[in-house]
Amino acid sequence: KGALVMKGESIEFKFVHDGSWIGGTADGQNYTLGAGDNMTIADGTYFWSVDLPNSTASAVEVTKVGLIGSFNSWSDDVELTYNAEDYSYNGSVTLEDNAEFKVRFNGNWDYALGGSAELLDAQAGNIKVTEAGTYAVKLELNKGTITLTK
Repeated sequence: KGALVMKGESIEFKFVHDGSWIGGTADGQNYTLGAGDNMTIADGTYFWSVDLPNSTASAVEVTKVGLIGSFNSWSDDVELTYNAEDYSYNGSVTLEDNAEFKVRFNGNWDYALGGSAELLDAQAGNIKVTEAGTYAVKLELNKGTITLTK
């Protein structure tokens, strides 16, 4: 599971696993994997779920990217703004000492990332910040990172 910004006029893609390319066929934003064909999707940001053992993948279009955590009592996401020049999401957040938060998509816990700032992961726990302050936030989904700058 994870999120990607997919930009371009004609987006074709395949997944890669253990060095092998995996194509497939689409039914809307649900994919059956295994065929050698490139798959296609419209320009946008998507939260992906890939199930290799069952040869399926699904994409949920992301309409809202936000931060949620101890700084706001885990309610009302602080929404990040998309920057089309570098495909990042940006904003500002004030955090207390030992704050914890996650990146959440569409205001839904089914689509969230945690872990560490250097390696975001859908299966991981909360992102932790030890020092209080107001931080500029830069989320780069295609790199799997979030940068917090005081």
